[in-house]
Amino acid sequence: MPRRYTVEEVNASIPEVTHRWAAALELRAQLRRHHARLDEAGYPASDKLPSDAPPEVRRDHLVLLGLRDALRDELAAIGATGCVVRDLDTGLCDWLGEHGGREVWLCWRVGEAECGWFHGIDDGFAGRRPITELATPPAAPLPPARIRR
Repeated sequence: MPRRYTVEEVNASIPEVTHRWAAALELRAQLRRHHARLDEAGYPASDKLPSDAPPEVRRDHLVLLGLRDALRDELAAIGATGCVVRDLDTGLCDWLGEHGGREVWLCWRVGEAECGWFHGIDDGFAGRRPITELATPPAAPLPPARIRR
């Protein structure tokens, strides 16, 4: 069974996630620049270079591989907080939570001070609802009517 997080746990991890998200965006920007540089030199990015590649291309290729690994590490560190990255560009992510015995996504976007939204597992961003609704117990079914005789 996957771990479920509380709003308090999510809010406690937001400073670390924010820091790591910024690092991931910067690493990705550097990665794209090195990728373009290799493309312009006629050596599209791949895991291996031809043996006759010029020294500057070899250097750029090694830097690109290092940036790729560093980005992967940052995203793994974000994931280790329980965060599921939905969209790196918009800063959208979720943590699995629970409300009234059903799983929900606790939804946060980079730049928000705290986790202020949730949505059903299959509802997505369009189904976001205020987190304050989690404080209200889900509606319980009404008890069967009593018949007075």
